[in-house]
Amino acid sequence: MKIAFTVCSANYLAYAKSLADTVIQHNPGYSFVIALADTFTGLDTAFFAPHTIIPVTDMNIDALEEMNQRYTIFELSCALKPFVAGYLFQTFRDCELLFYFDSDILVYHTLHEAEEALQSDSILLTPHLSQALPSAESLPTERDLLRAGVFNAGFFGLKNDAVTGSFLHWWKERLQYHCYNNIGEGLFVDQLWLNLVPLYFQKTCVFFHPGYNLAYWNFSERTLASSGNVYRVNGDYPLVFFHFSGYDPQLPDAVTRHRTDLALSSLPQYASLFKLFGKAVARNDEKGFSSLPVTMGLEAKLANQKTGNGLVATIGSWLGRKK
Repeated sequence: MKIAFTVCSANYLAYAKSLADTVIQHNPGYSFVIALADTFTGLDTAFFAPHTIIPVTDMNIDALEEMNQRYTIFELSCALKPFVAGYLFQTFRDCELLFYFDSDILVYHTLHEAEEALQSDSILLTPHLSQALPSAESLPTERDLLRAGVFNAGFFGLKNDAVTGSFLHWWKERLQYHCYNNIGEGLFVDQLWLNLVPLYFQKTCVFFHPGYNLAYWNFSERTLASSGNVYRVNGDYPLVFFHFSGYDPQLPDAVTRHRTDLALSSLPQYASLFKLFGKAVARNDEKGFSSLPVTMGLEAKLANQKTGNGLVATIGSWLGRKK
């Protein structure tokens, strides 16, 4: 059994479903699980079929209540990744391979190459960059990588074995207390911790396939070309998935909020990808889901203190629109 999963709050469910649809489309032997970091209960499960939604509150995560009191929803969603992975391995004992994806990703090809890599290794990580930048002033700068991390935590692969079990135990302990978005204190949620993984867990594959995790941060070393709906990276490699990190469909020309110097009008080779992404999340009701309030993390705690029953009223009005 092979499982892919994501972790998100209810306002990101349109993205999570779009991701899940593409994973299953190109990898029909997989199951997809959406770990819902939210207390929202008004979901139409038929709309998400065949994907499975499991609230993190149903996963018997001992640390959840305490983390929920300290972390923002962004920090909490990041901190939950190893806890959800451990739950899935424990619940689905016949799961051999497990892949995590951030919800702002679409998949365009089989995961066969990553599966092959995990035949000999236990943990698979993708680096932000694999080549030295032309200069110290190139964007993103290498100082950016030193602040944010060598590896991107938006994707990782795991084999169900003892090494992975040790890794998840180690990562859980770190993220339970140290998953803050605080660059000044040397923390960038779950991601900076991954710098240490190849040192501590020697069955870690640093995966350099350029078709995996194509995103704005590696545009400098990758080229994209298309013929119809078939995309290839650096000429020879299929595009396996694109990470639309920081993209807002309401600002269609801006590639990402993290790089204001990048515009799709000057990157026409990427325009069709972003257009299709916008259509996918719109088809999965991005407008409706994005209007839902956050119900976990510090934002929810503060909102409840300020508005009292306003949260219930907002959810009720959204459900009324959906009927």
